[in-house]
Amino acid sequence: MPAENYYKNVHHIIHISTDGYIDCTGFTDAINQYIKEQGYKLLHIGTITTTDTNTSGLRHNTVAILGK
Repeated sequence: MPAENYYKNVHHIIHISTDGYIDCTGFTDAINQYIKEQGYKLLHIGTITTTDTNTSGLRHNTVAILGK
């Protein structure tokens, strides 16, 4: 499917990050809930790197972008 058709009519975006979850199971459960129960589709999954405010070190998280 061409990308322009996949993203067509996406009007609401949800950003989910492992930053707010204790483990990956909670992260994947949240994604699955949006997809199965609310009709969202996965638009992107990847990583984001931020600076940890407590240690000034780098912090790596997985993010998922969903839309409908």
